[in-house]
Amino acid sequence: MMLDAALRRGLVRGADLDGWMATARARRNWLLARADARAESAQETLARIDLVESGLRVVPQVYVDGVGRVDLVVEGRLALEIDGRSSHDGDDAFTRDRTRDRAILRRGVLAARFTAAEVEAARPGEVAAAVRGILGAHRRVGRTIA
Repeated sequence: MMLDAALRRGLVRGADLDGWMATARARRNWLLARADARAESAQETLARIDLVESGLRVVPQVYVDGVGRVDLVVEGRLALEIDGRSSHDGDDAFTRDRTRDRAILRRGVLAARFTAAEVEAARPGEVAAAVRGILGAHRRVGRTIA
């Protein structure tokens, strides 16, 4: 999570990890393979890592016409939003989120939301299991977007 944030802010580059001598090579390789500067929150990073570790294809911060960016697109068919209370509290945000979900669904793409608190509290594999359940229940639904 901290590496994603540092990459996003330009405080560190992926190539800088090779100089991290206190970090074992296997750990550096793991970090390099999973770090992504597109993450906009720690919870997005946690969810993305859980999904990727479970073998799912995930693309962060995908722009969808008529919607804007979605946090994560999973397997090209599910727009997954990770919502913290600070940015999504209040009537305007509540309405905007539902409007976005309907716009995504009209495009033939599945939409799902997790709260930041759910992601933080999830055990390893739990977010991925929930997402696999959604994808499995809608095998024939959903166009690909990423």
